Amino acid sequence: PCKSDKWYCFNDTSVKGATEKEIIDSFGGPNASRCAYMLMYKRVGSAEIEITNDLIPVYLQEEIAKDVIEEKVMGEKRAEYSKSLTVTVHYNKDFYLFPLSRDDPISKLKEMILEQFKLSVEMKNFRLRVFARERNVMLEAYDPAMDACAIQSLNISSFKDYTLEIKKSEEEFAEFSADDIYVKVISFASTICELEEENLSFVNVQTKKEGQLKDLFVKICDKLKLTVPFEKIRLLRKKRGITYEETSFEPVLKEQNMKKSLNDLWIFDGSYLYLETIDTEEDVKVSKWEKVLENDKGKIHIHFNSPYEANPEALDPTYCHQIIISKSAFLEQAKKEIGEKLKIKVDEFIMKRGGVAGVELKEMHSTLGSIGLLRNSTVYLEFGVPTKINEYKVYLREAVACTKDKEDTDSHDLIDWGETFINADATVLETKVMICSIILSKKDITCSPAKLRLRECCGEKLGKVFIDAIDIKYYGVYDNKTIAFQILPEEEAFNPSDLIITVREWDPQTWSLSERQEIIVNSAWRMHDLSYHICNYFPHFRSKIDRMSVGKIVSLWSFKRSDLSGMSWVKVYENMKSIDQFPLLITLDGIMLIIKDSKVPIGKMTEEQKAKFGSTSFNSALLEEHFSNRTMGPPKKEVALTIKVKTLEEQKKEQEEKEKKEKEAKERKEKEGKDNSGEGKEVKKTEPQPTPDIYSIIYDEGVLKPFMEIQLRSHQN
Repeated sequence: PCKSDKWYCFNDTSVKGATEKEIIDSFGGPNASRCAYMLMYKRVGSAEIEITNDLIPVYLQEEIAKDVIEEKVMGEKRAEYSKSLTVTVHYNKDFYLFPLSRDDPISKLKEMILEQFKLSVEMKNFRLRVFARERNVMLEAYDPAMDACAIQSLNISSFKDYTLEIKKSEEEFAEFSADDIYVKVISFASTICELEEENLSFVNVQTKKEGQLKDLFVKICDKLKLTVPFEKIRLLRKKRGITYEETSFEPVLKEQNMKKSLNDLWIFDGSYLYLETIDTEEDVKVSKWEKVLENDKGKIHIHFNSPYEANPEALDPTYCHQIIISKSAFLEQAKKEIGEKLKIKVDEFIMKRGGVAGVELKEMHSTLGSIGLLRNSTVYLEFGVPTKINEYKVYLREAVACTKDKEDTDSHDLIDWGETFINADATVLETKVMICSIILSKKDITCSPAKLRLRECCGEKLGKVFIDAIDIKYYGVYDNKTIAFQILPEEEAFNPSDLIITVREWDPQTWSLSERQEIIVNSAWRMHDLSYHICNYFPHFRSKIDRMSVGKIVSLWSFKRSDLSGMSWVKVYENMKSIDQFPLLITLDGIMLIIKDSKVPIGKMTEEQKAKFGSTSFNSALLEEHFSNRTMGPPKKEVALTIKVKTLEEQKKEQEEKEKKEKEAKERKEKEGKDNSGEGKEVKKTEPQPTPDIYSIIYDEGVLKPFMEIQLRSHQN
């Protein structure tokens, strides 16, 4: 409360008075309908407390003194760091980063520049200028008269680029004006065959931002020393379309445009203008630049890296090489030109579309346009044997029984066999025959295709099983895909409706898991059929098949053994639901099931097991026993759970009131029974009402005091 002894409610911009009852209700009171997230109050009339050194323990005084010294040292380092900066200076297509202090004069930077770039120039004959790298123009200038000024006073920053402007001794530096702009003028030459502006030579022509075209034209003629008459000069501006095919040239140098401002003609700072002279009658009809453009539209610019510098782990390789080729040329010709440029034989390197993870380009007799290579396409090169048009390069891995008992998520150990080539049109059986020949040549082991199982390999996990009669390409095989194979002890006939799963038995008392058993099941089976089939691999369950509970590991990637205590378990014996339906949903190869005896209670984990398998989040033994003893019947209606949390004192008080009411009700019924007794009268018996299920769990984590009892009552929706 303030001086007025009133409380106030601050709700964003709304402020109004509030009663003490409203304050209580806003902080979890019995009638709370809302909850404030902050309570602000002002203490009134408190005396100031003076803290002297004799009130502070000696050890704390020493720590405070130590912190003060450390903070002073850190403060000095921060102040020193804040004064440091790095200046980037460009010169002759090279650049260097100069470490300086903000208090250093420009003369120190200029001395470092002369030493780094090995220049023999007097300090007064060159000056530092801001460099607009993307436009290749120099902006603000720092004249030699400023050499003694501190870098900080001139706003020289680490976030700008700088360059050098050098003059002769007899020359004077031109003044820089913020009203000036630079226009890039490209003069036509017969050697020009493509229009990538960054690859063309140009000259920067300086003019006024608000100037007219006639002023710019005069400066262009002076800069390029043109002596050709006005009517023999053509000045063009490139008009870009949505696609490169829609790009065209637009003439600028017209009599009606000479007095127009550069802004009206869409000529701005950094704009490109294309200059040509009219020398022949043909030049009068068609512009030289337009001929180059039309020719360039039919070409593709392919950018590529050097395989000598290829790094598969690099996210952004450097594509510093380029060829220009007709879009109607074949891929074979493009690869030949790339090989000649890098001096590599065409059968020694692989071309991939787009980047490191791209698909191999192998359609050698297809045109570049037909396979989707467009202007400025990127191709990644690496050394290797190219595959043919009907081949896939895949990586083989052998899957063997897992020997690492500590890893619950592993079902197999995978052994790398390297890369091999498979026919894209071959069936799975034909691919097995080829792999059997590889096994024979590498390990001298004779293996029958009927004893070989091919599977998808996703990371360290096995997936779908390949069916013999189906083409290998049906399984989405592509270049660099990994395929796993298993050598089986016996011949196997795997049908399209079959699935392969892994089953392990869990002992809830000891928390141990059995060896993994790979089992082939049919997707049309019922859970009852599954229970009998599992008994073939776990014979001791035949005498107690009605106690078999099955749980499915939803995510094998993140599974921990401690998750078993909270897993949903299903009684499968005499359960006529299909295995591909809820709750098992066995629809894919590679699923792992856990079986257990439903009558065995869950034991307590040892400290060693907790460290190895993770600790359980709560003791669910009571709930597990209740749900595992229920048989699977027809689907139940959805239920809502009401969770009521009480202290033990509240629970005791409620129990006493309940017993009192029951006693009164019993006395009332006895009295009514005596009043209604007599000849010809029947006593109505009251059927006992079913009580809702009540589950109580005590959480003893040393946090909740007193212990809280949680009652879960299930109610029909």
